[in-house]
Amino acid sequence: MRQWCIVGDLQSTPQLGEMLARNVSGEWEEDIQGALVEYRLTQNDENRPIQLDPMARTLAEFVLATASQWLRALLLRRYQYLSSDEVVHIVDVACHQLFADREHNKNRLDLVTTVLIKFLHEHDTVVLEGVRGFLIPEVLQEFYDGIDRAIDDWLMEKEYREFIRLLRNFVSLNEPKINGVHVFWHRSKFVLEDDHGRPAGTDVMDELTTGVQEEDESPEDLLVSALITLAPRQIVFHCPGPIDNTWQTIHSVFDERVVRCPGCQRCGRHSLTDARNKV
Repeated sequence: MRQWCIVGDLQSTPQLGEMLARNVSGEWEEDIQGALVEYRLTQNDENRPIQLDPMARTLAEFVLATASQWLRALLLRRYQYLSSDEVVHIVDVACHQLFADREHNKNRLDLVTTVLIKFLHEHDTVVLEGVRGFLIPEVLQEFYDGIDRAIDDWLMEKEYREFIRLLRNFVSLNEPKINGVHVFWHRSKFVLEDDHGRPAGTDVMDELTTGVQEEDESPEDLLVSALITLAPRQIVFHCPGPIDNTWQTIHSVFDERVVRCPGCQRCGRHSLTDARNKV
């Protein structure tokens, strides 16, 4: 007679018992000991051995299905100072990135299943925390890397929000200098015009680009700097869909001062010129 025992954290394994009972034939027994829960399966008939492949597959599916809890533990192990909201956000980002590729998800599941099949043939007890921490080092390292990438993204996002906040404060403290500026996307750069269709801010844009290498130029950064310098009362954004990220930035900084043009003759003029240049 042989018995297998699966040990897990009581709080994180409420559905594991149901998964094992559904996928692995045999009589399962549940035993709660403090914060831990044990699921035991006994092989009573030597002529009908327990099929270990379904058990390994079920455990692998469970370990990866509860990846958010695993990632949270890894995150807090390295970054104890994060708030609860920051932890939730970073874990969500990490999960999204790590499980975005369906083919890779399948390969990961197959890897964990293979490791567990071999382990179950040689051992009677599986501690899930040990599986996560020691048995599948490739996945552990991948998850640590995912946490680090999510942290980097979060820091960049945090810096961006702080940057936008500072720009908004600066804009709110300055009185408008001109009435309106119209923003167009023309020949792979932003073009500014006043309410009468005349070039606006050309000297400002030239001054901002003086001494700057072309490959180092960011059209979005130049546009934001120019608009802050010009301080218009209103900004009309005529740019097409592909410039949506720039629109979001401009709108975040200037708020109610910026509106998006639904389409006008001036939009058509610039679009027609661009089309001719591509022929």
